[in-house]
Amino acid sequence: MKVILLENVPKLGQAGDVVEVKSGYGRNYLVPRGMAQTLTKKALAEIEELKRVAIRRSDRELDNARKMGEKLDGYTIQLPGKVGGRGNKLYGSVTTQQIATAIGLFLEIELDKRKISVPEPIKTLGMHDYKIKLHPEIEVEGKVEVVKAEE
Repeated sequence: MKVILLENVPKLGQAGDVVEVKSGYGRNYLVPRGMAQTLTKKALAEIEELKRVAIRRSDRELDNARKMGEKLDGYTIQLPGKVGGRGNKLYGSVTTQQIATAIGLFLEIELDKRKISVPEPIKTLGMHDYKIKLHPEIEVEGKVEVVKAEE
């Protein structure tokens, strides 16, 4: 039985692939769960159109990520942090949400905190690195300067 996969199936194929499976597996598992559709000319045409649309969307997202990456690459932000009486250790830590909010305010863009990563928790004053993964192909780096908050 030939089926068109509607989603990625481990050890079988990616979404949009036409694969040969045993009829019981296709009829009793893949099709009822919405993971595949039996191969027909109409279904094949629909899948091809969906692939074309997905490729165009992917190209558009890559272009947008490149433009945003140019703005963000090497960007340094300054965040205030409350410190204890002795030394430069913060009471809490600087979160990726705080970094995303600060970047969003200064550059007037919306940035998801899940795209930002820091190599280690930011718990001291000073300069720290961060990375933003805008697209699977585009990752930019920047710095966070944590300064003592004014009372």
